[in-house]
Amino acid sequence: MESIIHSFGSGIDGEIPWAGAVLDTAGNVYGTTSDGGTEDVGTVYQLMPSNGGWVENVLVNFNWANGEAHGVT
Repeated sequence: MESIIHSFGSGIDGEIPWAGAVLDTAGNVYGTTSDGGTEDVGTVYQLMPSNGGWVENVLVNFNWANGEAHGVT
């Protein structure tokens, strides 16, 4: 069974999840987005189980200096 544990959309937390998500042994979910964040070029996020729901933590806001090549062909 599938269920939605987080909906991106505020922009600050990231937009357009990219690639697959991974789980750690504590049940946290990690992944990336290709847009959104403070510079609008993506994020690395963590979703942590908490009180029957999920809490999001943005670990990295990508910018032009730390590896994002958004829009470059």
